[in-house]
Amino acid sequence: MKEINIKELFRVTLSLFLICACTALLMASAEHLTHERVTHNALQAAEETRNGVIAADSFAEKTLDEWTYYEALDQDGEIIGYAVESAAQGYGGEIKVTVGFDTDGNILSVAVADASGETPGLGNNVAKPAFLKQFEGQSGLLKLGKNSAEGEIAAVASATYSSAGVVEAVNQAMELCQKVIGEKQ
Repeated sequence: MKEINIKELFRVTLSLFLICACTALLMASAEHLTHERVTHNALQAAEETRNGVIAADSFAEKTLDEWTYYEALDQDGEIIGYAVESAAQGYGGEIKVTVGFDTDGNILSVAVADASGETPGLGNNVAKPAFLKQFEGQSGLLKLGKNSAEGEIAAVASATYSSAGVVEAVNQAMELCQKVIGEKQ
């Protein structure tokens, strides 16, 4: 049996400790240096998504209960609609959507902000215009169905869970929008 050399063990342990400490320091420095830019890019992407679902001159962030929504404002500061961000469970993870509403609560447009956990080529097809166009003009709670009749959304083929996740997220946004409109009347 080989004898344990305490000096060699200490040297190896110290070397590993220094490597780990330097790596942690480099990672923390990189996060610190990029945090502001990453945050700015995320805010800018969210703003672009809101503008994609409802064209507005500006947005005013508001809260109702624990929900955040955005009033879409024209150049005179008048409310022309709402943008609501929501999320629900899909097949492979959380699906994040942004929904644009007019002042009557009709859906203007839906954008999928993140469906990265969904199956490529199947579930992530819920982010494509062919699926999302079905939501336009709808009002009231929606459900999955076989066609796109009033209040019914046809699922993406072989992606029922992902489609259901988008419908659930849109319904959550619809409920919030209806509360907001109800309070403004």
